[in-house]
Amino acid sequence: MENIQDSNDSLVVNIFFKVTDNFENNMSINFGYGLKKSGSIEEQTKKSIEVIPGLRVYSRNDFGTFLETDAKLCSLYFHNSTIGPEGENFYNNNDMEGFAGKSYNNHMKGCRFWDINILVNHLMIQEDNNKFRDEFVKALTYYARKNNCAIPGGETATMNNLSGMYAGLSSISIDKSGNDYDLSGKVLIAHADGVGTKSLIYKLGDYSFVIDAIAMNYNDILVALLGVPEKTFVSNGLLAGLGYEEQVKGIKKRLGTECNIRNLSLKVNNHAVMPNFRGVECDMVMTSICDREKVPVYNVEEGDVIIGVDSLGIGSNGLTAARSFADKLSLEDKIKFYEMLAVPTPVFDKVFNALEGLKIKWAEHNTGGSFTKLLKFLPQGLRMYIHRNHDLKPQELFYMIKNGILRVVNPVTNERMYSYFNNGIQLTLGFNKEDSEEAVSRINKVSNKSGIIGRVEKGKGEVMIESMYDDEMVAFTKNQ
Repeated sequence: MENIQDSNDSLVVNIFFKVTDNFENNMSINFGYGLKKSGSIEEQTKKSIEVIPGLRVYSRNDFGTFLETDAKLCSLYFHNSTIGPEGENFYNNNDMEGFAGKSYNNHMKGCRFWDINILVNHLMIQEDNNKFRDEFVKALTYYARKNNCAIPGGETATMNNLSGMYAGLSSISIDKSGNDYDLSGKVLIAHADGVGTKSLIYKLGDYSFVIDAIAMNYNDILVALLGVPEKTFVSNGLLAGLGYEEQVKGIKKRLGTECNIRNLSLKVNNHAVMPNFRGVECDMVMTSICDREKVPVYNVEEGDVIIGVDSLGIGSNGLTAARSFADKLSLEDKIKFYEMLAVPTPVFDKVFNALEGLKIKWAEHNTGGSFTKLLKFLPQGLRMYIHRNHDLKPQELFYMIKNGILRVVNPVTNERMYSYFNNGIQLTLGFNKEDSEEAVSRINKVSNKSGIIGRVEKGKGEVMIESMYDDEMVAFTKNQ
C-alpha cells in the first residue's frame, strides 16, 4: 500500500468547519464532526485556531465559516496522506491513540510546515462510533501541537461498505514570504465531503459520481457565500476498493474534465487502494477565495418568497436508506430502481452566476437532514410555509419509497420523507417578492426547472410543508 502522493503545486489553505447557532454568544464552534459532537472535542478545535498566530475567524453563517489570515502575498502548500487499510487493525484493537499517531507520523514524512499550518482529517467508520472519533481527534490534536499546527476540524462519515476505520489527513502550510497568491482583503471558505455509498449505485465504468462529489462540496460553498467565489481549488484523494483498481485512471480523468467544465482548479488528484473497502469514495476538500466585502449575512424576513430548484433525483443523501428499501425487489426491478438513483446531483454554479445582481437573502442546499436544515437560520418569530401548488414534483423513485412499493412494510411517513430525502427539490432560495419572478426566469434559463414553492410568514420558528404525497401537513420545529 503506497501513501497518497504529495503535490508540489501551491494551494490556498483548505479548512472545513461549521458553527453552531450560538456562535456570537459563546464561540461554541462545531467543526464538522456532526450533531453528536462532544463538548470536550469542540473546545479543543476552538482552541486549536486560537493558538495559531495570524489565523482567525472572520465571519460565519449556518452553512460555512469564513477564515482570515494575516498573510498577504504568500505561497501555500498542500499535502495529503493515509495509512489506508491499516486502520482496520487499529479499529479492531480499540487503539485510536496509536491510529492517530501512526497517521500523523506517516503524514509528516512528506509534509513541510511554514508560518501557518492547518491539518484537516477525514474519518470513515464502519458504524456510528462517536467515542472512537473523539479519541482519534484528541490524540491527533496532541501530536499536531508539537508542530504549532491547528486542527480546525474535519469530516466524519459512517460507511457500511468499510471494514474498520479510515483516516485521511490533509495539511496546508502558508509561507508568508512567497509570492503565489495575494490574500489581501480576502477570506477563505472550504468544505470537505465525499459521495458516501452512492458510488455503489453507478454501473462499473460510469464515473458520474465525481459530479456528486463536486456538488456536495461546491454547492455548500455557493450557499454559504450566496454567490460564486473568485477562485476555487479542488483536492481529491480517491479511495478504490477491491475490484475498482482498474477504474482509477478513468475516474481521475473524469474528475479533471468535470472540474475544467466548472472552472475549478484541480490541484491534487491522487488515489489509494483499500482492500477493506467496497466501492469508491472521493475524499475531497474544496477551498474558495472571496472578497471580504462580499461575505453575506442571512436575512430571513416576513414576506420572503421561497424558490425551489429541481433535484433531478435523490442527490447524494439517503442512499443507504433508499437501497435498503429495494431489498425485496426482483433483480430486474432492482436494476431499474438503481438506474433511477444513478442521476448525478446538480451543481448550482450556473444558477448563482445567473442570479448575480439580484439580492439573495438566504439559501439552503437540500442534503443531509433535508428540509429540517431550514431551521438552522429561521428566526423564532417566523415560519416557512411550503405549499404543494407548484411544479417541482418528487421523482418516481420517491413515490416508490413513500408508498412502500419497494418492500413489504407500511408506507414511509411524511416526516421521514421530508427529513431524509429532497423530494424533488435540491436547492431553496429566499428573495424579496419584487425579485422573485425575475429570479425564477433567470434560473430556468440555465437550470432544469425552478418555481415559487412557499413564503415566510409569522410563526414560532417552524417549517410547515404540505406533503406532495397526500393531504397531510408536515411540521418541523427546532425542539424536535
